[in-house]
Amino acid sequence: MLKKKKGKREKTGKENKRFFNIAILLLAISAAALLSSIFLNISLVLETKEIYASISISRTTGVNVDNTALTFGNIMPGTSASRNLIFTNQYGFPLKLEIKAEGNISGFLSFERDVYVEINETKEIGINAVVPAGERYADYSGKIIVKVKKAI
Repeated sequence: MLKKKKGKREKTGKENKRFFNIAILLLAISAAALLSSIFLNISLVLETKEIYASISISRTTGVNVDNTALTFGNIMPGTSASRNLIFTNQYGFPLKLEIKAEGNISGFLSFERDVYVEINETKEIGINAVVPAGERYADYSGKIIVKVKKAI
């Protein structure tokens, strides 16, 4: 007759399944934490710049050379004007600039939404104000928002 040893217990299938489920859960939590930290590092906004912008639609054309704001001056309907934002990357890694316009001027502005800037590179970003023919005379304003992020 065979005797079983007392004190030592064989693991049942149920216990093995429980151990396996706990291991899978810990692995999933670790993977989620790793992916979250990578995502946060990439999507982290390093700085945000807001630049006042304005345009006056009128019967005459006039230029405003203010370098503290993005002012297009007076523009006649059916014409356009351009200004540049100049950005220098002084970080030690490549950057992605996410650019958007807000305010009632935004419908007249066209520009590249995502701009990549290498280390120590200076980039001129063209902002165009396009006024359709027949547009009513009025003053429009808002702001250009530039979010500076680490490039992927």
